[in-house]
Amino acid sequence: MDEIHNPSIDSILDNIKREARSLESQGILQVSDQPEKGPLDFSNWVKQEESFPVKRHYYIYEFLMYDDAEFVRNAYLGILQREPDEVGFDTGVTSLRQGGSKEQILLNLLSSDEGQAAGISVEGMHALTSEIHIKPVYHKSEFHLYDGSEFVHNAYRGILQRSADKAGFDENLHYLESGGFKSIVLVNLSRSAEAAEKGVKVQGLTGYRLLRPLFMIPVFGCLLRPFTGKLKMHGSN
Repeated sequence: MDEIHNPSIDSILDNIKREARSLESQGILQVSDQPEKGPLDFSNWVKQEESFPVKRHYYIYEFLMYDDAEFVRNAYLGILQREPDEVGFDTGVTSLRQGGSKEQILLNLLSSDEGQAAGISVEGMHALTSEIHIKPVYHKSEFHLYDGSEFVHNAYRGILQRSADKAGFDENLHYLESGGFKSIVLVNLSRSAEAAEKGVKVQGLTGYRLLRPLFMIPVFGCLLRPFTGKLKMHGSN
């Protein structure tokens, strides 16, 4: 009698199960041990992913630091200011995976009708047609043909045989724009463990290697600048 007026949890659950089986047998209710799966929501994932900055002016390294599908997507976002279409995306990724160059994809997008209409500028692009060739030995004068961001890009390309990472690019470009010496950038890169692993040599830097500690101090660098003529070749530092 007490159970009728004060049913236990177990009895309540038993009643629910019996009712559910009754409804299922009538085709009114479908009972499954597995919960129904709804569509996956990727919105939170997208929000967490660092988005590529969409703007009007880029340095080339901002694209080259990415690889594979991520590079293709960001190339479209930056140069055409939109997400890639399916055909363009597949073509770009397939090209990269078959040995194609990132630089050519960028050039193709910039030279397309849509790219020209968008009018996005990518600093360093016009140097791609005369990029420094990859080889084991250079003379510093081969790098001094370039200036600013193009110099930094080609220094990394030649000595480390890769595109500059963002931190390295920004640091070296800032150093140059603050009156620093191209040859010191070359010395720093060529002395790195990564350069030693690649086995790349840059000739013509002996004097700068010896004086490197002084050149890295802004005050001494300015004082030494008038005396660097003997270290220069072809009028470059």
